[in-house]
Amino acid sequence: MNPAPQVQTLQLDASMPDGMQCLLLTQDAPRPELRPHVHRTLLEMLAGHLGAPASELELLFTESGKPRCPQAEAAGLSFSFSYAPPHVCIVTGPASSIGVDIERVIAEEPAWNLLEHVFTEQELQQWLRLPAGEVRRRAFTTAWTVKEATLKARGTGLADSPQSVGVIFTADGLAAPADAGLGGWQGLNSIPGVVGTLIFNV
Repeated sequence: MNPAPQVQTLQLDASMPDGMQCLLLTQDAPRPELRPHVHRTLLEMLAGHLGAPASELELLFTESGKPRCPQAEAAGLSFSFSYAPPHVCIVTGPASSIGVDIERVIAEEPAWNLLEHVFTEQELQQWLRLPAGEVRRRAFTTAWTVKEATLKARGTGLADSPQSVGVIFTADGLAAPADAGLGGWQGLNSIPGVVGTLIFNV
């Protein structure tokens, strides 16, 4: 039997909607074994928002694998979760949409064909101007989390091109959404070796 996951509440800044929760679960177990616990934790978090027993909530999955909870949707709640083994980040709250992605910083700079798939030409040129090595690796990984979290919040996931989500880079190897009209976002960078992005109300 796997040990119970460690649970850490990640601090959300003042720009987050009231009531939004962000939990980090840590457990050294393969993703399939961890998934049932993640689903239980998610339903418990939603139940806390709704003031209803978790046993009365239903978690459904679309053909593309996107999870849904009809009771949460009816109450204006959204949720998202992401795996970066051994960590899982779960976010719930009163928002029209939520997308979260966490990733381990890649160990090597990505291949050229992957860069061209993920970045627009302008983003690629900005990325190439960053110092080679750790800064570029961190910047690429962070940019990926911005793009994937936004696509999750839109409800399309990677069925849409990562290039449809614009990013800008900082000198220290982080990325941020380029769209100033985006509803809200936050970087999740408190886990050593892991970067992440939370997007909401897109």
